[in-house]
Amino acid sequence: MSSVRKRPGPKPKGVRKQFTMRLPADQFAVYKAEADRREVSLADYLTEVLARGHGLPEPDYLHRRRDEHQQELPLTGTG
Repeated sequence: MSSVRKRPGPKPKGVRKQFTMRLPADQFAVYKAEADRREVSLADYLTEVLARGHGLPEPDYLHRRRDEHQQELPLTGTG
């Protein structure tokens, strides 16, 4: 039996810097709606847009599939 166990939850995103950002109230809904449509956090969406806008590489974690680490559970009692 292996003593290494996989940790639940998403993979770490690496070293990042936290800051507070104030967005124009009339633009916030647009950014949030696009993040929701892509099924990512608002912070991840803005990170992607900023990286592209400045010609920087997008962090690898932006391209991980959301369900990469989620296990699909079988349906029971369906027939």
